[in-house]
Amino acid sequence: MTVLKWTTTDEGILFACHEEGKPLVVEKWGKTPVVSETGESLSVGSLLVSLDNEEGTQPDACSVLVPWKCLALFEPYELKQLGFPQPSLFRLNITGSGVLLRPGFVFNFQFLHPNGQPVMGSTRNGSFLTVGGNRFCLLDPIFTLVEMMESFNALSPEDMEQRLLLWGKMKELLPEDVVVDDYLRGINVAPADAFTLEISDEGEANFNPILVKGREEDNLTEFAEGKARAFETLLPEVTQESFTSRFTDARRVMGRYALDGGWYVAIPPALKKALSVVKEMQSRPVEERRAFIANPRHALKQAMGEVEDSLLENLFYESPEFLSDRIKYLGVWEPKVGAFLFSTKQDWLGGPEELGLPIGNNCIVRVPVDEILELIEAIQKAKEANKLEVDYRGQKIPANDETIRALSASQPAVKPEEGDGQYKPEKETVPLKIVPIIKDNIVDDEFTRQVRRRNGSNQELPQGLRSELLPHQRQGLFWLQTNWIEGYSGVLLADDMGLGKTFQALAFLNWTKALMETGKWSRQPFLIVAPTGLLKNWEEEESKHLVSPGLGNLLRAYGAEFRPYKAMLVGRAAQEISKYDWVLTTYETLRDYIRIFIKIDWGVTFFDEVQKIKNPSAMMTDMAKSLQSEFTVALTGTPVENRLADLWCIVDTVQPGLLKDLKSFSRTYESEDGAILPESSAKLKKKLVDAPPRVMLRRLKEDHLEGLPAKNSQVIQKPMPEVQAAAYQKAVFEARSAGKKKGKMLSAIQKFRSISLHPYAYDVSMDGNEYVKDSARLEGAFEILDQIARKKEKALIFVESKQMQQWLVPYIQQRYELEYAPMVINGTVSGPKRQERVKIFQASDQNNFDVMILSPKAGGVGLTLTAANHVIHLSRWWNPAVEDQCTDRAFRIGQKKEVSVYYPMAIHPDISDVSFDSNLNRLLERKRSLSREVLAPPGGSSADVVDLFNETINEESVSSGGLKFGLPEIDLLEPLAFEDLVINQLHLNGYQAQRTPLSGDCGADVVVKGLLEAGEPSFVIQCKHTQTQNYCSESAVQEILNSLPAYRHISEQLIPLVVTNARGFTNRAIALSRAHGVRLIGRDEIVGWLQNPI
Repeated sequence: MTVLKWTTTDEGILFACHEEGKPLVVEKWGKTPVVSETGESLSVGSLLVSLDNEEGTQPDACSVLVPWKCLALFEPYELKQLGFPQPSLFRLNITGSGVLLRPGFVFNFQFLHPNGQPVMGSTRNGSFLTVGGNRFCLLDPIFTLVEMMESFNALSPEDMEQRLLLWGKMKELLPEDVVVDDYLRGINVAPADAFTLEISDEGEANFNPILVKGREEDNLTEFAEGKARAFETLLPEVTQESFTSRFTDARRVMGRYALDGGWYVAIPPALKKALSVVKEMQSRPVEERRAFIANPRHALKQAMGEVEDSLLENLFYESPEFLSDRIKYLGVWEPKVGAFLFSTKQDWLGGPEELGLPIGNNCIVRVPVDEILELIEAIQKAKEANKLEVDYRGQKIPANDETIRALSASQPAVKPEEGDGQYKPEKETVPLKIVPIIKDNIVDDEFTRQVRRRNGSNQELPQGLRSELLPHQRQGLFWLQTNWIEGYSGVLLADDMGLGKTFQALAFLNWTKALMETGKWSRQPFLIVAPTGLLKNWEEEESKHLVSPGLGNLLRAYGAEFRPYKAMLVGRAAQEISKYDWVLTTYETLRDYIRIFIKIDWGVTFFDEVQKIKNPSAMMTDMAKSLQSEFTVALTGTPVENRLADLWCIVDTVQPGLLKDLKSFSRTYESEDGAILPESSAKLKKKLVDAPPRVMLRRLKEDHLEGLPAKNSQVIQKPMPEVQAAAYQKAVFEARSAGKKKGKMLSAIQKFRSISLHPYAYDVSMDGNEYVKDSARLEGAFEILDQIARKKEKALIFVESKQMQQWLVPYIQQRYELEYAPMVINGTVSGPKRQERVKIFQASDQNNFDVMILSPKAGGVGLTLTAANHVIHLSRWWNPAVEDQCTDRAFRIGQKKEVSVYYPMAIHPDISDVSFDSNLNRLLERKRSLSREVLAPPGGSSADVVDLFNETINEESVSSGGLKFGLPEIDLLEPLAFEDLVINQLHLNGYQAQRTPLSGDCGADVVVKGLLEAGEPSFVIQCKHTQTQNYCSESAVQEILNSLPAYRHISEQLIPLVVTNARGFTNRAIALSRAHGVRLIGRDEIVGWLQNPI
């Protein structure tokens, strides 16, 4: 038995494990059950994970130190697992002495009991708080707030910016129950950390910085909407105007700004440096300002000197106006209008054509040209009325300045041509020439490369290969050689991940180099453009597969090696670079220094992970398309990510004109809302893959290509145990009750997903085997692992839940008596640590059982784990492409054994076919099949979310307007879910019902507004849910009566109701209701009332 001991230090908690009185090395802590010194069952899973995540440290081989700040982030269940004191329930009372921005100001704080009484005689040691001999754990945000206040009080009075920033960060952390004095609460501090640019409409290239903050999107919203890197303004509109005014008036950028409305903005040093560049550029001549706004990121980087790309990426957000319509010549790359022409559904009737305007993220708004001015006016009126959006022809359009700018910019871009009544783009005026402005093929088929046969033979393999090409790789090389010889301008190699696209590319380049060396083709340098993380891989693969000197003399056109060329004149830099045999660069360097690259006549250009330039309205795409290259090859394993326009853009890069213009392409292959039509997609795939010139080659590992082992996929269906089935049934009922608002559906799906993994969180007092028995998926997974362990083979387990990962580590080690705990790779593990763990796993004894636990996103790319030949998807990802990438860690070139892939599924015993796991599996298989058979994106859509929700709640079993449930289901609900049920049933029966604020509701939970003109009364409702079956007291009646004055403005005919599932009402409650006209709906009436409310 292992005994866990801990002691406090100045830095944190020092843990040690002993076995028979002797210290135990950390690697063996999870090998046997762990207990406290008093014999209480404990778990070291959270300690091992904190060590893996580099949050904890190892002072020596037998101890782990967890800093106080990390301990404050532990969940209550983790504290219990370690035998720690229970979390503190105390509140904070924060006051200040003096004026915040004057010397002498200090924070004072006091702990309060939940009832508001001061805590007396408390002492604090790190995150431990001792009160009256009892010890508690201070968790975040309380711990961090206390630490920050003490740090503030220790700061120098002269460091005003830092003091201001600290209060701003503290205010963001304040919990709802904290008590703060009125003076501090009235000070609003905006800790600025990033900005974007707002460009005026005056045509003089004037601009102002807009302070912004990044907005993180959760995995589910990403699945539903495909949101990209997003941001939102930091300040309210009026306050931003105040900042703009003070920024413009000041002679230099300040460290802090006092703004209207009690707002302060603190500018940290890095942001101050970037804003100083903006300040300087505002006073430059118009030509320089135009150059600045054409590529502000490049200008900022140049002016700020040596600055990390990642730092600049976090300081400056490119807003949509920097990624707009392309023009056709060398000049300032200007923001695109973003308008695409679509035919109306009844084009044959001669109806007006529409402009499709990208508004916000992935939103296309269709507007008839003759209604643009009317829509702009409607949006301006909505803004004045403080409305967030306008309902236009059933489309929800944001009522903000960005929308107005996009609509206004579209007006000069179109005008009616005499005679045909159609609208066509108007040519742009020529701006200052700075970067290439390409013929973009967006609206018209402007540019096509001519076919011109070249020398070469595709009947022989290139000389100088160290490695042998597999059969499918020989076929790929033959295809590349054939397209070169027949004179095409380029191709798209879209092989599945793990099939060796890089090796095929290097073999082709070596073959082309031989043509140049033998005089069959003139000498030209090669260019490889790739994401930063893949550049080193290209060098390693070149050394691995090609005999020295390989492709020849290499230039790394990025980082320090490229710095001297930046300082040269453009022509000189191009001449020097042309002397190299092959050049590696990043997409960002290509964009920022395009004037150097366009002066070089490239022989072959490779775009690796070409989806980086899938956006036809992006500056990076334009710059990539502007290169002069004899032959261009695009490489990607995912040719379509969101819509078929992705594929159009890639093909337009390698063979411009083959798919005509984007306007006609969209009309041919996409529906009017941009969705993919499977029939059209299949037709497009045939055009690209089967018909000459066969511009795209795509092979899947599932094709059982020679040289790869077989792969078997198994769905393991297990019936839910009783506790899991009950929790699932309750979640389904709550989802039916809550209605079909987007947020409610997403929340419900997340809950279905969580319960299907396990109905509850692990508690350290539980037996691990019993915990497994309460989850169908875990039962299925461990039945599989038992078989793998008997075979002495290795497995990968992909699961998203961090808590589940923590539990699995010690449980697997103990269940299978492993010498070392399973390794984990998730988002908190650094890149070097990941590679180290991969090497250890790959090098381990092939005849021993082992497991690695990975999160789908972090462990799904860039890792080779062919030591494992079993893959268990314990939790499913929303995108089957991500799931397949996870499987590809084991199923790839280098795998010698047959690969087995398992999908454990939790099936409700009464509704097996419509259990969440079954529905999600069908959705993913459908998306996976579409992406293989046709060129459909594997990701999800909003429609998929709705379908998955409807299938899971089994809506067809619920009659419209009626309920198929009774009191037992109602009794299972939580109070808020009970309110949702009431509101949803009111909506189903045609009433306008709305929930009151969660705080400050004055005693009412739901308001129902009647139509005055129809003589309908309005109602206020108090919802009282109980799980104890007691009687509802008069306090509920009194609360609803107290609320009436606050809602009299709705209607003079305001009727109060109390709705409850309680056994009944007390005599006092009944008497009070009769005296004041309050209607009572109790247990005997509630089911009937919900079916026909009011």
